[in-house]
Amino acid sequence: GQQVPLFDVKNLESNETLRSNFCPIHRLVENGTVLTRNALKDVNIQAAIYRSQLDSETGGIDEVNPPIGIKILDEIARRAKFKWRDSYSVIDSPNENQTWDTVLKQSVDTFDLNGDWHLRTPERLADGINFPEGWYDGSLILVRKNMRETEFAFRFFAFMNPFTIGVWLLIILSSIISGLVYYVIDYILCAGKKDKMEVTIRKSLFEAALTLTGHSLFHPKETGNRLVTFSTCFLFLIITASYTANLTSFLVVRNAPDIVINDIQDVIKNDMPICVMRSSTSDTFMQDRYDTAILVRKDTILDTYLALDSGECKVVLTTAGTWDTEKANIIYNKDCQKERVGREVRHLQAGFSLQDSAQLCSSLFRDVISLHMLEMEIDGTLDTIWNTHRSRSATNNCQEIKASKNDKSIKAKINVKNLGGIFIVHFIALVISLLFAIISTHLRKHKAKLAGSTTKKDSLPVAEYPEYSKKSIAQGPEFSKKEDDLSMTSHHQLEYTKAMKKQTECMESVKKQMSVMQEQLTKLADGKTQ
Repeated sequence: GQQVPLFDVKNLESNETLRSNFCPIHRLVENGTVLTRNALKDVNIQAAIYRSQLDSETGGIDEVNPPIGIKILDEIARRAKFKWRDSYSVIDSPNENQTWDTVLKQSVDTFDLNGDWHLRTPERLADGINFPEGWYDGSLILVRKNMRETEFAFRFFAFMNPFTIGVWLLIILSSIISGLVYYVIDYILCAGKKDKMEVTIRKSLFEAALTLTGHSLFHPKETGNRLVTFSTCFLFLIITASYTANLTSFLVVRNAPDIVINDIQDVIKNDMPICVMRSSTSDTFMQDRYDTAILVRKDTILDTYLALDSGECKVVLTTAGTWDTEKANIIYNKDCQKERVGREVRHLQAGFSLQDSAQLCSSLFRDVISLHMLEMEIDGTLDTIWNTHRSRSATNNCQEIKASKNDKSIKAKINVKNLGGIFIVHFIALVISLLFAIISTHLRKHKAKLAGSTTKKDSLPVAEYPEYSKKSIAQGPEFSKKEDDLSMTSHHQLEYTKAMKKQTECMESVKKQMSVMQEQLTKLADGKTQ
């Protein structure tokens, strides 16, 4: 089960100490009897662990995924063959009347080792606190929340961002179909006679595509093609307006740059509130160095990150080790929107800490820990522990979040659902135009057929008009050609036939009158002769 602390120290202000005396072992190391790496074999080390490092439910060490400090201390204990889990004590973090420096000092005065990481600062070294080889990057850095979704890298196809691929494909397809329908209607109305057609198929496709730019070269003369032209122009008018509006959103709104932060001076200069943990090294550092900085103090590291989410501060002054560990934690970095910015504010190392004491020969303890820490760094064990710890602690898959952001970017684009209606209206207009042309052509042919049938019924028999028939035969091909030409004008054929009939009757009447006059002239001539 989980190991609980041997002592639960509520108050470190007493003068009681549980520190070990390493001097007898130190003499054995000096005379060569014992090697430094084995000097602590079977020794019970009195370590102080913060209550926040223990399981909140059981009050013991979490054996599944303990804090990184406990993992590293376990590995050092395994290599150096000392024991600490049966004799560790639990202490509390600073209260409102304490600082981290105070708690740290009291813990190393009372116990052999503080089992969590603390920053190795000149002030603490001057106070007699020793730091073995570090295992935690305690450099102070800046973290802020980044609301931008746009990368500033050059993207060749950025101009296509306003529409999804589906919309672009629909635009191309609509242009091609519109050109083809325009050509087909023209072909049908002109009965396939290319010399009478307005466009060729290539010209029709080109002019349909050109309509997308807002300029149309079509000059339709028939109702069907007029409807095609109007629908195509209206479609591309809507598309152009939608593209312009969404392109503006992508290039202007989403690319609006945040304040560029290169260092802590940029933060202070722009009056950006900075979240720090109360009474921590970062808090003390900012007070001493930048008295004009706007500081927002929080009780825990987590609270500083949550304050960034709530907008209480614009940046967090934290350690690089904390950021590297917690950036994959969904609580610390929700939606992966936080990012590290600027240069290091201060370079520091961190690790375990202990109090220097010549009387207790604590330097031996420090040297043993440093030796095994260096070996862990060289053989890669330290990196393995860190990587395993971070992977187990990760609850925020930023790769999936990035994909989700890409999905949001895709959702921001105009898609087929947004513009599908205008495309459907356009395709319906094309179908109506094509049907109109087909029906119109069919009605014309049917009317011509009816006119031809009426002409046949009203035509005069040859027996009734022998002279007309003879004239037709006598005039030969020319007269027949005229008849053929007349038959081609089907909508005037009936009227023409009736006029010819009347003309023939008139000619017959004139012919009779001429015969009568001829007879009279003959009689007159005979009378004169007599």
